[in-house]
Amino acid sequence: MASVAGQIPASVPVFVGSPVALRTLCIHQDAIDRQPPYLRGELTEEGKSAL
Repeated sequence: MASVAGQIPASVPVFVGSPVALRTLCIHQDAIDRQPPYLRGELTEEGKSAL
């Protein structure tokens, strides 16, 4: 699998180890789902979420 230097592949699982981190992840996922106009394009390119 080819990867770009400095980037983590999307296939790497994310483990959240605290309630605060879990809530923060949920907030970020909700923001990406809403796709507000100020969201950076590379976070949602090709219909794929960065999270």
